[in-house]
Amino acid sequence: MKKCFVILLVLVLSIAIFKILNSHATFSDENVYFLMSKRVIEGEIPYKDFNFVHPPFQIYTIAIFFKLFGISLVSGKLPAIIFSSLSSIMVFLISKKILKDEKKAFISAIFFILFPYFIIFSDHELGIWESLFFFLVSVYFLLNNNYFASSFFFSISAFYRYLVILYFPLLLILSKDRKKFLILSFSSFFIFLSIFLLSFGANFFEQTIKYQIFGKLFMETKLKKDYWQYFSFGIFTIPILLVSLLISYEKMNRIFVLLSVYPTIYDLLLVFALKTIAYHYFVYSLPFVSICFSFSFFSKKSKLLKISLLLFFILSIISSTKTMDFYLNKKRTKYIEEIADYIASNISSNDKIFGESTLTDYIAFSRNVSIAGNYLDAYVDYLRYLSEEKVLENLEKEKPKFIIEMNAYLTLYPSFARYINQNYVLDKIFEEKKSGIIYFIYKRIY
Repeated sequence: MKKCFVILLVLVLSIAIFKILNSHATFSDENVYFLMSKRVIEGEIPYKDFNFVHPPFQIYTIAIFFKLFGISLVSGKLPAIIFSSLSSIMVFLISKKILKDEKKAFISAIFFILFPYFIIFSDHELGIWESLFFFLVSVYFLLNNNYFASSFFFSISAFYRYLVILYFPLLLILSKDRKKFLILSFSSFFIFLSIFLLSFGANFFEQTIKYQIFGKLFMETKLKKDYWQYFSFGIFTIPILLVSLLISYEKMNRIFVLLSVYPTIYDLLLVFALKTIAYHYFVYSLPFVSICFSFSFFSKKSKLLKISLLLFFILSIISSTKTMDFYLNKKRTKYIEEIADYIASNISSNDKIFGESTLTDYIAFSRNVSIAGNYLDAYVDYLRYLSEEKVLENLEKEKPKFIIEMNAYLTLYPSFARYINQNYVLDKIFEEKKSGIIYFIYKRIY
């Protein structure tokens, strides 16, 4: 086994162990998926017993880990930690295949695991790391002209997160036999889709495919579009890709022209097409940024170029220190446990809660509290997609004791604000001062 690969394994393993030992509750959608997977263990079926807007592989993967290691926060995070670690190995293998040099492949992998995306989010169970790993496996087999395996693993990737489908054209362009790859990919995807439709019924199509198209793309929202969630990192990845493009164009290297351009197109398409933006949407591009970084770094002997590339890399880390502190510092998430303890100590076994999913679902997951209407995903735009009137009607039937509101999340919309004002009184306020996150706990007026 080569020295570079051994060093990479040691680094990846060290980060994984740190992540496991440092596991704690975070302000993250992973709490929703932990609760859903717990419900699966308890016998419930997604798309039938509760709504789920993503493909099924993720929550069943978490459920397997819950079965193996027990239901806990750590075991819930294990899939993300494992698959993100495996993704770094795939970056090494793909880079070695393209660049034909182990040292260059090593630099690609090091860039990947030290870039803030990975450092911050590699233990966030958002389905994206599993999807990325199988996507990279698909790329690796494609580069080795194994179209059957490539199409199969790409379909697995897609049924963790549909977003990866936007990278299918890149694979199609890279394939030498495009017709064969296209036929195999469509066949594989259709087989998986048919299995899920037969298993879960029309609800699967309604809650995932239909919502992802008509809900996320075309539905109006009052939530502020947070462009910074991309540009806080993209401001450094775009220049790296631009440098790679200029060098590859000069050298007439068509593959690297493609690898330099496509991630930028993908990223900017998401930024301007989606109504909401989240950091993890852009993880698919990171392997290619990493490979382009190594390609650019070794393509020319210019010290100025090397220093500039390293500077972009270092600045990306420095500029992300606040985000790192927010997600990695246990003290910064103390408020989550405080709210969970407060709710748990002021509620009976028959009472239910409702509200902003990140916190509400963590309370339900960790404190065994029930959620009104079984609205495990209470993302406000999704509730509006389901019908505000119907959601409020169901809430009034079950009369949750507490409604958990965050920064005027629900009350941006008149119908939710009116319902809360008429039936609830502000009971307590919790604030995470550095980030400006404020949670308002509303208590039912009986």
